[in-house]
Amino acid sequence: MRTIHFLALLVPAIALHAGCSHYFPQKTTSDPLKKPHVVEKPLPTATKVLVDGPALALGQPEQDIAAKRQFVDRFQALIKENRFGAARLYVQRHPDLALDALRDAAAESADLKSQGSLAQAYDECCSATNSAYSWQVCMQTLAARPDALKNYRETRMRVMLCLRNGQFAEAMQIDLVRATQPLGQVHLMIEAYQLAGVSCMLADQPAGAAAAFQQAAAQARDSAPHQSAHVMLLLSEAQRRSGDNSGAVQTWTAATTLISNLLTLPKPLIDPTLWDRAVYLQPVGVDFPPQVLQNFTQLYRGPSVPLDLQPAMNIVQAQLDGSDKPSVPAIIAACLGTWRLNRHEAQQGLLLLKRAEALGTVEAATGWTRLTQAKALTALGQTSTSTALLIQLAGAKDNSPVSLAAAAELGSLKLHEGMTQQGLSLLRRGLTAQPEVQWPNRAAAEADLGLAYLMLGDEKNGMNWLERAQGHFRAQQDVEALAQTYWNQSKYFEHAKNKERMASCEQELRTLQF
Repeated sequence: MRTIHFLALLVPAIALHAGCSHYFPQKTTSDPLKKPHVVEKPLPTATKVLVDGPALALGQPEQDIAAKRQFVDRFQALIKENRFGAARLYVQRHPDLALDALRDAAAESADLKSQGSLAQAYDECCSATNSAYSWQVCMQTLAARPDALKNYRETRMRVMLCLRNGQFAEAMQIDLVRATQPLGQVHLMIEAYQLAGVSCMLADQPAGAAAAFQQAAAQARDSAPHQSAHVMLLLSEAQRRSGDNSGAVQTWTAATTLISNLLTLPKPLIDPTLWDRAVYLQPVGVDFPPQVLQNFTQLYRGPSVPLDLQPAMNIVQAQLDGSDKPSVPAIIAACLGTWRLNRHEAQQGLLLLKRAEALGTVEAATGWTRLTQAKALTALGQTSTSTALLIQLAGAKDNSPVSLAAAAELGSLKLHEGMTQQGLSLLRRGLTAQPEVQWPNRAAAEADLGLAYLMLGDEKNGMNWLERAQGHFRAQQDVEALAQTYWNQSKYFEHAKNKERMASCEQELRTLQF
């Protein structure tokens, strides 16, 4: 996605959402995130306890509990509105929150069958839809074993309460693994051993923690690579604290290799939390393993860069092309920054992009990094700073790709600020000065130019540019951006009282499930 900011463009009596820089089309004035939160009735013995044990064990800030609740609420809202494509994309960009939600549902949900959509979306994200170890199979099995499930839930709740209340030694004494075994579900066994290890870590028993994490890793190794990577990072830290430095380095190296391998799945599994922890736990004086750079090189120099990796494409390619020894930390920071932007986490994204600029060793990457920083600044409402940065980048006289991309981005920003003619001029410069020049989000700029023409009453050019953008989105399999253009067109035709074309656009939206 091109940026995080939301462009509300007005034509008489109609609001158009510019370009395809938005995550989900806003079909009404009500936001699914603002709907009242419906709390499921738990089992009589359960009370919801939210605690980020791994973060506590590693000495990191806990994940935002509100974000976890928001994830579940939004996913359920999308499913209720039959926007299944949007729901799958939401899980794809938040696999960490989806995993937490599935674990909580297994431990608390009164209706396990209702978790099927989330389980299926997460399984697809992990390329495990046909596996006996899938979360879909897990939820079905749990529903058929109520007695064992009741004991597991009560025992897990005791562990979670102890962790939340700082009773770490007491948590160590609770045998969640034994309570989980009768259910025969690998996902729950992984978490049971992981919680045992977390309890030991927090009780300052790193050797016991390492033993528990090794058991969790053994459970996850062949069945759950995403969970395996999380556990291996915890194991690395437990080994370090217990004095096994060589073991810690070996485990961290294996974990970071696995995390980068997840990017090479048919659908790249992108978990920013995993990457953050890998960077945080990097042993002093130890480089990222060669496989990490090899994977990034394969992904970004291949014939087709996966969609969610494209926002960082120019930054990474410049780093790869400009040095015999590219800075892996700079590449990771740049990718992490764009992934955080994709999740509407602009503050974190901006900090990571500044880190990428500081760590970078190739001047050609700097302009693209600053362009992406400008998008983060816009998302944070710092439009004056963003505008100044874009003007500087767009002011180059050489019509370089980064200057043209900056001109187009500045044009979209001007549209957002109500300066339609100025925005159109900048977008035209970015897109037509050198039509052969490409950049990752050029199609989104084409869609914005189409909307600019529509705002000025030029339907022919407006539709031409929108349809051109749609062709590129289809080629890129960017269903989200494609759906946004159809939604914009449907609203335009509604205003123009062209019921036939409006109905055609709405049918496209139903087909896309956005």
